[in-house]
Amino acid sequence: MSRIDVPWRDGDVLAATLDDGRSVYGRFLGHDDAVGTVIIVYDSAGMPPNDLTQIVNAEILIRASPVHFELVGDGTWTSIGHVPLTRADTALLPDTLGIISGVHCQLLAANHHYGLAPNVNTRQLDDYLNIDGHPIPATLYYRMHPFPKDVERLLKRHKDNVYFLDEIWCDAEDWANGERLDEARSILIRGPNNAG
Repeated sequence: MSRIDVPWRDGDVLAATLDDGRSVYGRFLGHDDAVGTVIIVYDSAGMPPNDLTQIVNAEILIRASPVHFELVGDGTWTSIGHVPLTRADTALLPDTLGIISGVHCQLLAANHHYGLAPNVNTRQLDDYLNIDGHPIPATLYYRMHPFPKDVERLLKRHKDNVYFLDEIWCDAEDWANGERLDEARSILIRGPNNAG
């Protein structure tokens, strides 16, 4: 399926059905020529379809990943409305997740997360889940909140400084576990060239 054949517009809110009959919702982020049609899935099982704002503000359950071109138009994911993408949404770039032809990995991973598909091979599906990721991208890109609110606010001041984020990468895992928070606040207030 070529880009012009994709049945959705960038920002379309998508719905699919979990194995227990509840709806789960995602978002079409766009078509990347390298990987294909990219969607995210929200932690949204059972949400009503008429509040698109609530849906797109939910935490991201399945990180940005491609739907195989053979599956894009099969009706498993259908558009239920449109919410224009923000800059934060367009920053959710896919990485090198594998694509399995003929399988809706995002929907399988959502079923697995909600305890509805216990007998599937979970190794690859776990790669699609945003949970258990590193706390820095979880905070900056996936609307999760692993840090105390004040630490999160300080961290977000440095969201564009990849060198500083790299410096504090290992420390941030401790901070997200509630350890060394005074040090975290001090480092984040001082900023680059003072962490260490």
